[in-house]
Amino acid sequence: MLLKTQDFYEFGDFRIDLAERVLLRNDKIIPVTPKVFETLLVLVENAGRTIEKEELMREIWQDRFVEESNLSFNIGMLRKALGDDASKPVYVETVPRRGYRFIAEVRRANANLEFETADLKSGNGAIAANNGYATNGQQIKSHGANSIDGNYHVKDDAALTNSPAKVSGSKLSRTLLYAALIAIIIGGAAYFLTRRQPNFYERFGSVNSNSGLLSVEKISDTGGLVGMNISPDGKLLVYNAQENGRNTIWLRQIGSGNNISLLTTNDEGIVSTSFSGSGEYIYYTHQRKGEPLNLSRISTFGGTPTLLINNLHSGFSFSPDEKQIAFGRYDEQGSHLLISSADGSSERQVLLSPKPRYLFGINWAPDGKSIAYGISNGRFGTSGTNYGIYELNLEDGSEKSLSDDKWINLENTMWLPDKSGLLVTGRQKLESDDQIWRVSYGDWQAAPLTDNSSKLSIRSASADFTRILASQTTLTSNVWVAPANNLSNARSIGSAVADVTWTPDGKIIFPTRDSVKTDIWLINGDGAGKRQLTAGDALERSPETSPDGRFIVYVSTENGRQNVWRMNADGGSQTALTNGEGESFPVFTPDGKWVVYSSMRDRSLWRVSVEGGESQQLSSNSHRRISISPDGKKLAHIGRVNNQAKLIIESFPECVALNQFDVNIINEAAFFRTVWARDGKSVIYYINDAAFVGNLWRQSLDGGAPQKLTNFTSERILDFAVSPDENQIAFVRGDWNFDAVLLKGLK
Repeated sequence: MLLKTQDFYEFGDFRIDLAERVLLRNDKIIPVTPKVFETLLVLVENAGRTIEKEELMREIWQDRFVEESNLSFNIGMLRKALGDDASKPVYVETVPRRGYRFIAEVRRANANLEFETADLKSGNGAIAANNGYATNGQQIKSHGANSIDGNYHVKDDAALTNSPAKVSGSKLSRTLLYAALIAIIIGGAAYFLTRRQPNFYERFGSVNSNSGLLSVEKISDTGGLVGMNISPDGKLLVYNAQENGRNTIWLRQIGSGNNISLLTTNDEGIVSTSFSGSGEYIYYTHQRKGEPLNLSRISTFGGTPTLLINNLHSGFSFSPDEKQIAFGRYDEQGSHLLISSADGSSERQVLLSPKPRYLFGINWAPDGKSIAYGISNGRFGTSGTNYGIYELNLEDGSEKSLSDDKWINLENTMWLPDKSGLLVTGRQKLESDDQIWRVSYGDWQAAPLTDNSSKLSIRSASADFTRILASQTTLTSNVWVAPANNLSNARSIGSAVADVTWTPDGKIIFPTRDSVKTDIWLINGDGAGKRQLTAGDALERSPETSPDGRFIVYVSTENGRQNVWRMNADGGSQTALTNGEGESFPVFTPDGKWVVYSSMRDRSLWRVSVEGGESQQLSSNSHRRISISPDGKKLAHIGRVNNQAKLIIESFPECVALNQFDVNIINEAAFFRTVWARDGKSVIYYINDAAFVGNLWRQSLDGGAPQKLTNFTSERILDFAVSPDENQIAFVRGDWNFDAVLLKGLK
């Protein structure tokens, strides 16, 4: 016997497809959260009748306690999806002090039920259906039955009994009809109940990864998706986007590309988002400027957030039963791995990783018995063995390494569902981009799953692991040159990575990038005469020219670490000046005799002779990126004093603080360039504001408020340099783009 059903509601231009549980307008899916859909369904099924708030909340949330504000928010989201106006409603009317009423005319299409007599002689009495559960145990969908929190209810019996149905076999057909409906309801309810309260292996199944590359499907191209995560069913994407200084958590329906905003903040940044295993909640980390991260939870359909944990310094991970949270916190002792209850209470420490070890990328194992995480023993690029993957056994507290490979960088870790290995984001060469790798459990061998054509970072996976979500990061930036007295009249002279400098004779030096590697180029101030100075597989950046124009210093990964190198002005005689664990941002002293740089391990300040030799430490204090005054007696850099961003002036080479000025820095992770005026009386620097728009500022050493020099309205400033005669300024301006990609083909 074959059962065919078609069941939906229609009102205005809208249609509710009960089988697929979607809302459509003119056959286009309108994205709504599950609870908003259920709210609409209850209202539509009771069209014309006032539904008391208590009754509506009981239908939607069953016996759970929720505040009335959640219902109000739900109604607001529904009106937004329908394009309805609360003051002049077309669909949903508020009945003051009582509840809500659906006022539009609703049409329900009759269910067309067609039954064909089973082949009784062969004993084949199974019901065949599309994509659902049948009496033979195969999966089908329940058409015309409504699910609220996993419980199925057939709301309109009249629609079934009064529908024009073609029946063969009379009593037998009626019996089989009831049996079919019961099988559908029970099977569908079982399906949704197991979806709502699955154990780990039911959610994830068992997968094995191989060393073949995964296919990549880009699902966004706006460039503004940050902190993204995919829902357990693989149909929704949650992410944070920033616009005009405001952070908003968005839900995107992957199939249609439609978006709905859940939460907007004006006074704090949103760092990451994540779905709960059931898909009912979204967890997100957020912070105010200069403060640690906080972890909060909000329902997937919106509402009032709940603060769970404050003062955490890393990502977080739930235990498989979602009753506990693992997270990191750092202090002078080192990195603490902590576990709390799901509501943030009952914190306890399970690991202390002493300095200089830095713990990150926390991920709870699928069997609940251990936690994986990454460990850094130094800063990015300082050596080839600074990053490792570790596992903490929660039963005995022991720690072991999960990878014998040499990692230059690591970011995220994620267990495969059968614990056969992990997926990680990282790189094994400085000159490459971060990619996604599979690390096999037991032999600890790492194999790349994506190629090296663009930077990819793993974020999460759907419950069945058929969809793995990754963030793709790209930089679009160019070199611009403008007259110092008319900075709005800038012209682009080519693409560049975030460094730029002038030569004494008015040429511009900057690094540019092909598919992976970065090389240093020379170009005239008018954009003509472009010439390559370095070539090869190494990453080469941060060029600076000597005062007499003879030499260029820069950093290169030629020897496997990022060290300071020197070359002639024409690119010849390339020579390493340092061979330490990692160095950055070299500058010349005004007399051209010394090259001053920062250590990548602890940001201490060092100098080395331009001719080479032993390096000398100038200061053990943190110096991110310095500039030296024209008379060689002072240095300037942007750092932190009492947890506040400051423009710091020190004596040179003694490195004794002389003065400091407030700086309104938003992105504290950036390495901001400072440039001294030729008369040594002021310092120019740049700030990228909360909307990621960069502008130049001048701070007089005599004090007073800084002077804004530019009025750009788009793009970040990534670097800038003032020409030796101070008549021109070169900028590198652009934006980082963050898009979502789906990786498929994991076996």
